[in-house]
Amino acid sequence: MKRFFPIFMLSFVLLTVSCSDSGTAGDEPSATDPREECRFSNLKAVPAAESADFSAEYLYLGGFLVKENGFVCTPSGGGEPVTVVCERSARPRCTLRGLKPETSYELYCYAIAGGRTFRSEAITFITLTKGEGPEPLPDEGVAFGPLTVSERTASSVTVAVAYTHEGEEPVTDAGFLLRKAGQSDEIRQSCGTATASLHHTFTGLSESTSYEVAAYVVTLSKTWRSVPATFATEAGAVAPPAGDSKARYKGWAELPDEVTHAGWHYIYHMRPDKASVRNFSLCYSSEYRCTVWAAMAVHSSWNGEAGRNDSWKYDPALSSALQPNLKKTYSGVFRRGHMVASSDRQVSVETNRQTFYYTNMAPQYQNEFNGGIWNKLEKRIWSNYNCSDTLYVVTGAHFAHTNKTCNDADGQEVVVPTHFYKVLLRSKSGRTGKPVWELRADELQCVGFWLPHNDDYATTAPITAQYLVPVTYVEEQTGLRFFPNAPAAPKNSYDKAEWGY
Repeated sequence: MKRFFPIFMLSFVLLTVSCSDSGTAGDEPSATDPREECRFSNLKAVPAAESADFSAEYLYLGGFLVKENGFVCTPSGGGEPVTVVCERSARPRCTLRGLKPETSYELYCYAIAGGRTFRSEAITFITLTKGEGPEPLPDEGVAFGPLTVSERTASSVTVAVAYTHEGEEPVTDAGFLLRKAGQSDEIRQSCGTATASLHHTFTGLSESTSYEVAAYVVTLSKTWRSVPATFATEAGAVAPPAGDSKARYKGWAELPDEVTHAGWHYIYHMRPDKASVRNFSLCYSSEYRCTVWAAMAVHSSWNGEAGRNDSWKYDPALSSALQPNLKKTYSGVFRRGHMVASSDRQVSVETNRQTFYYTNMAPQYQNEFNGGIWNKLEKRIWSNYNCSDTLYVVTGAHFAHTNKTCNDADGQEVVVPTHFYKVLLRSKSGRTGKPVWELRADELQCVGFWLPHNDDYATTAPITAQYLVPVTYVEEQTGLRFFPNAPAAPKNSYDKAEWGY
């Protein structure tokens, strides 16, 4: 007679566990932490006698890349925790060996993004007796990677996702499902079955409208669906105000008000490789032969590996006679300081080239300012304030006086700014999926960075809170009005903690 030996498996499932920031010593996270930006689910441990298979799922809602994920396993009675780093995935899986039989362990999953560590609630499992074997993990079928949304315009958007198929059944169809937020009717876009990397550009969308998109994969017996992503299309062109000869776009929330000023020229650069997508906008002074401000939107869709092009050239949108010749740098101690940094526009070589137009330059002290504190500010903004929603940035030069000048390559005078500044606008959560003009003041945050332009900064000087100012302060100094297309923007004050201070 056949004998059947029982197989024991302990499997613990956590059905939607929130997580919180545990990156600060002495600041123990809790499930109710208002800073949570990551949600864990389906945490499982499938133990054997001296090993265990771990699996989990998580949804990271922040605007940074997840740099590491894995599991931490600790004996329940005390002992050294063991961290297992897994391949980066929204569904991490791994095996931990070297465990003791018939021993209780605690387990949690973690993910690191934006300098913060997020962790799930812990579960407990007990390893089996020697000689017993675990049941295998069930075939999960299809696993989706992060779904990305890029190249948003008033009427189109590009979506992409990668997936893996671990089941034996063939994939019969795969693609995307799109619907307006709050509605049930979906647009189904098939991408076929030839590849595990899906990519599609939706067109004909409604402007200033929130949407939800998800990827799907169909096998013979089941349809798999990814975690949805939300986004909002931009606004279309609106009629210019009376007496304004320039076209205005309410969806370009970074644009300051245009001011009629002698020698000021307004320039709008679209991406050469995607004519429907803006690159950046400029206000240029032909009197000072220097940039007044440059405005841009910052989002992961501008990421790439274009590199630094160094194709210095006149801006084709303005007569070269009105621009400085910056084929070589300024005279003396001053260097060509980008207003829109080359590193901010890496999505394509053509887009990067536009950052080297002479209209995008201002003379800056090199080591102490351009290569020092200003460079640190640019890196801080990109690394800490970028988000799933768009970050809007205006970079400007202020001229409290015109006493200091330098020369271009032709010997023509260029006025040296007395101050440089940046003003920022974004949603507080970073993931509303809505345009900023639809958000309330309590859903938005603004700040200004105001830096005197001199060579007195130590090369090690950090960007401290002393440089933070309300946006209204910059407005008072410059006479400009920022973020007019976001009427709820809280420009009168700022919360240092919201900006990492």
